[in-house]
Formats: sequence, structure tokens, C-alpha cells
Amino acid sequence: MEKIKKLLEKKGYPDTAIAAIMGNIDVETGGSFSHSQKQRLADRKAHGLFQFDPAGKLPDYKRWLKANKRKDSAASQVDFFDSTIFGKDRKIVGFGNAEKLQQIIHTGDVPEITKALSDLWFRPGTPHIDRRLQSAQDIFTSQDQYPAETNRLDVYEVGAVPEYTPATLGNSLLYKVEDLFK
Repeated sequence: MEKIKKLLEKKGYPDTAIAAIMGNIDVETGGSFSHSQKQRLADRKAHGLFQFDPAGKLPDYKRWLKANKRKDSAASQVDFFDSTIFGKDRKIVGFGNAEKLQQIIHTGDVPEITKALSDLWFRPGTPHIDRRLQSAQDIFTSQDQYPAETNRLDVYEVGAVPEYTPATLGNSLLYKVEDLFK
């Protein structure tokens, strides 16, 4: 679970979106957070963190792996997911859906992002939206209270700066200073 969080942080997702994505993954994988998780009790076995369905995104994911000379892994699955929203593979979820998801990831709260991801990206047969929302909220409240650093320019609007309170900025600087002495 922590590995997935770090992969999403590295991509520059805000804490609200990280919680929403991980809440959806929690329900999709039955809490295993395993990139090799296979769907249980189904004829067509979905696969991975995002439960790529053979009749849905699994063929696209396999083509993406081959085109990018990658092997299946948690990092590859997160990279593919990101590419379908922010990258060159937006056509997989639909350009309109990708644009809506980009907007809600930037501006929404945990419940809004969780629901949008479920409706527009995961599109589960049985949504279990109450479980997704609860998991996302639990993950969000357990996250550190200082903002995740980002190296991704498109997370913030041009000219916008992430809002740091003196306390969160102080915590971020403290962690950087502590790292110098490790």
C-alpha cells in the first residue's frame, strides 16, 4: 500500500486524489493492493491494482506494456493509469472523461474524486461506492498532514502555487533538514 502511495506522490497527485485512487484500488483488489491480484468468482478474470478487465482495459494495458517495453508491475500499472488521464493514452478512457478527471483531481475533495474515478475510470459492474468512499476517507485521514511534494507541472494551474500554511511549510523544511543529517 505504501509503495502505491509513493508511486502516486511521485506522479504529483494531491493527497485527496491519492486517497481516492487508493480507496478505489482497495475495493478493486479486496484490500490486497497487489499488482498481480486476479478477480475471484468471475469467468473473465480481471487483473491488477485497477482490475483491468479482459473486455475492457486489459488489452490496452498489454499493448501499452509492449509499446513501452515494460513488464507488468505496480509501477507499470500506475504509469498506465496516469497516462490514460494525463498522458498520450487519454483516448482509452475517452478524451472527455480524461478532461473531467483532470479537472476533478485538481479541484475536488476526496468523495468527489473517488466517485468520479469509479464512474469514469474504474466503471465497476457492482460499484460498492459506499466501501470506496469509506476506504478513501480512511486513507485520507491517515495520511501525513503536510502536502506531498510534486515535480509535476500540470498538477497546478499556470502561475498557481500550492497553499502552504506556516505549520506545513515548517514541517516540510524540517523533514528536509533532518534528511541532511541522516
